[in-house]
Amino acid sequence: SSLFMFFTSIAPAITFAAVLVDATKENGLSQLGPVEVLLSTALTGVIFSCIGGQPLCIVGVTGPVSIFTIACFNVARAMGIAFLPFYACVQLWAALMHMVLAATGACSAVKLVSRFSCETFGMLIATIYIVTGCTNLAGYFAEKSSAPALLSLVLGLGTTWLALTLSNARAWSAFSSRVRSTIADYAAFVACSIFCLLPYLGNLVYLTPSGCTHGCAGNETIATLQVPVTFGPTAAGRSWLVSVGDCPAVGVAAALPLAIFLTVLFFFDHNVSSILCQAPEYGLRKGSAYHWDFFVVGFMIFVTGMLGLPPVNGLIPQAPLHTDSLCEKVFQREKDGRKVEVVAKCHEQRVSGLVQAVLIGLTLTVINSVGKLPIAALDGLFLFMGIASFGGNT
Repeated sequence: SSLFMFFTSIAPAITFAAVLVDATKENGLSQLGPVEVLLSTALTGVIFSCIGGQPLCIVGVTGPVSIFTIACFNVARAMGIAFLPFYACVQLWAALMHMVLAATGACSAVKLVSRFSCETFGMLIATIYIVTGCTNLAGYFAEKSSAPALLSLVLGLGTTWLALTLSNARAWSAFSSRVRSTIADYAAFVACSIFCLLPYLGNLVYLTPSGCTHGCAGNETIATLQVPVTFGPTAAGRSWLVSVGDCPAVGVAAALPLAIFLTVLFFFDHNVSSILCQAPEYGLRKGSAYHWDFFVVGFMIFVTGMLGLPPVNGLIPQAPLHTDSLCEKVFQREKDGRKVEVVAKCHEQRVSGLVQAVLIGLTLTVINSVGKLPIAALDGLFLFMGIASFGGNT
């Protein structure tokens, strides 16, 4: 489960980081990038897995947060003020609002959210993942020459196909039930590992940036993530601790409406993620903790704001996929003779969430190697997560 969540968490993080690198350039320097996104995901993942009331809920940087961050950057640029201090003010306002809502019991409103609403929202996110993966894979044919574009398509679809095939191993007739279960558990890990390594084998290596030794143009190699050589802020020279005092009073005031928007977004997004990862079919025995978890999210937003990192909340589809990966399943025959897979037991603990966050944090020590991952394979993982999340959607 830890390895599965590592790949399903790091793939969106890297993809969203690539978007933020291009969209947050101030005086020619990107303010946010892969280091900030991965550090935010790792740091908050450790915090939430240790003190969160429902640690099965996985937190991370989402697509809406990336869009929100770009909006904050555009507002700061239009006002002529520094982005990071303004971004910190937005998050500090939002952190206060989260804590007040949690302390006043506002999360009791989740009882009004029906399963239909949750699964409709989950379907929306799954569809976005599928559309994003398909759009990126198709886009390589417009951005790249034929050879790297075709290789990117093979990497993406190959990752999706292999992950889906192996994840259905429990229904195979070959091997023992324990072997089939193990294959299914490591489906995403095996698929992503194989197709991330594939371009660096044999005669394909010349299509990678590191293997092109003849001064190839950018459109002649597969796309990989732009990362710094060593661990450090994307905006070289800045301190990790943001100076909130550098934001003028007008900026502090302008941050308030943006903070309200972020709070409303997280109020629905995080609570729905928590509801989905505690769906009745999982048969969980531990209780929920909506108020406390929303307070913890507020604390994490305070931390990310002071460090100049993107804020995080519960992830869809990762949160329910995490719970699903912890379940022991058996096939049960119904009255009509049809065999259905049901949950026999779910391992409720904090270890898998903590380990996946630590693994993401460890990638920062080898950030240069992260830059060698083919983005197309991660696009394929997007497709897999989108398709896999439809399985439990009624």
